[in-house]
Amino acid sequence: MPAPCCRRTCSATSSRSATTSSCCATRGSRLGALVERFRRQGPEVRLSIPDGDGDRDGGWPPEVTTTVYRVAQEALTNVLRHAPKARSVAVTVEEGAGSVTVEVADDGPAALARHPQRGGYGLIGMRERVEALGGSLSAGPSPGRGWSVRATVPVPTRPVPPRP
Repeated sequence: MPAPCCRRTCSATSSRSATTSSCCATRGSRLGALVERFRRQGPEVRLSIPDGDGDRDGGWPPEVTTTVYRVAQEALTNVLRHAPKARSVAVTVEEGAGSVTVEVADDGPAALARHPQRGGYGLIGMRERVEALGGSLSAGPSPGRGWSVRATVPVPTRPVPPRP
């Protein structure tokens, strides 16, 4: 696991060219590619991930990697649907002792609740996916402005193979 200071941050904005705004996508990150696709449709997006974001060999188990990706994907989709006035979004992934946390926060106008326009199940689905792995999910207004979705998922320890 990398030290907390070993991070990379990538920004993607609608005003930049495709070659300069795809810094994360060109580094092999599934989350970077997701951010790049979202950038084409919405506000500026900033992605902060530990070096080797779970796509590397020896990284997180596949179910953890997929859950982090799906939570980010659904939360970004919700920004497009429910926060059309948001100008920027921060996607942050942090590794802790035995867990990984993903947070997606926008700067749209504060709201007590963002009601689905078409009876969606996005938050319910995210919560079920995260809780199935023993994690937790919170979603709601951020202090002052915007909305935040934060999921923490335990990362199972892998047994160390015996040395011959």
